[in-house]
Amino acid sequence: MQKFVIGRYGIAALLVGLHMGMLVAQPRVDNHRLAVWGVGGGSFLFESADNVASKGRLGGGLGIGYEWNRERFLLQTGIDFSCLGSNWQVEPFVHEVPMVDSEGDAFTGRFHFNENRDINTLGYLNIPLLVGGQFGRFYFLAGGKAGVNLFGTSRVENVVNATAVYDEFIGEFEDMPNHGLSEQLAEADYAVQMGVNAAVSAELGWTWLPAPEKKSQWIYRLGFVVDYGVLNIHPGGASEEMVLALSDAPYRPVLNSLARTSQFAGNAVHPFFVGVKFTALFNFKHRWDCHCEWF
Repeated sequence: MQKFVIGRYGIAALLVGLHMGMLVAQPRVDNHRLAVWGVGGGSFLFESADNVASKGRLGGGLGIGYEWNRERFLLQTGIDFSCLGSNWQVEPFVHEVPMVDSEGDAFTGRFHFNENRDINTLGYLNIPLLVGGQFGRFYFLAGGKAGVNLFGTSRVENVVNATAVYDEFIGEFEDMPNHGLSEQLAEADYAVQMGVNAAVSAELGWTWLPAPEKKSQWIYRLGFVVDYGVLNIHPGGASEEMVLALSDAPYRPVLNSLARTSQFAGNAVHPFFVGVKFTALFNFKHRWDCHCEWF
C-alpha cells in the first residue's frame, strides 16, 4: 500500500513537472514595430499670474519611433515634434503717460487697454518614453517626455481707447480723432523663448488588428492622450515693460508679449495638452525566443 501511494505521488509529480516544462518551453513572441503617429487637440499654457486667464488653442504634433511588444507588455520611444500654444487674456488696465499737446500744454495721456490677447505658439522637439500593456484590442501607455523649445512666437492684439486729462479741466477728453483721442486696434508680433519641458503623459485607446487572411503587418491605434508639463518652462529674467510704443508721434502704445515682461517674470508656466492620437505600426517579423529548459 505504501509503495502504491508513493508511486501515485511520483506519477503526479512527474506529470506536473512535464506540464511546467511544456509551459516554459512555449515560445515567447517579441514584436518589433516601427511607429508613426499624429496628434491633435486642445493646448493650454497654464500660468500663475493674477490678472491673466489662459484660454485654449488648437495644438498637435507628429512623431516617429520604435515599439517593443512581448505578450501584453508595450514599450515605446522615439522622437516627435509638438506645437503647443495658448491664448492669454489680460484684464483691462490703464496706461498713463505724461504728454504735451500741440500748444505746449501738459496733460496726462490715458490709454485704456481692453480686449487684450496674447496668442502664443511654441514648437518643441520631444523624446518620449512610454510603457504600458495591451489586453485584447484595448491598450494603454504611460510615462514621460522631455522636450526642447525650437521656436516661439507671440501675437498680441488689444483695443486701446485714448483719452486726455488736464489739470485745469474736470473729466477726461475723449472721442477726438483729430487730436489722437479715439479707439484703435493695436497689433504686434514678437519672438519668445521658453525653457525645457518635462511632461508626464498618458494614453489609452483601441487597436485595430489585421484580419488573419490578409497577412498584413500593419496595426492601427486610436487613443485619447493627455500631457502635462511638470516643470516651469518660463525662463524668468525678463526685463521689458508691459507696454511698448508702436510710434512716438503720435504716441501709439501696444501690449508687449507677457513672457518678455518684468511684471510676468516671477510667474510659472506649465503646458497642458489633451487630444486624440492616431498611430500606425509596422510589425516586423517575430523573433521567437524559446526557453527550452525542462524540469
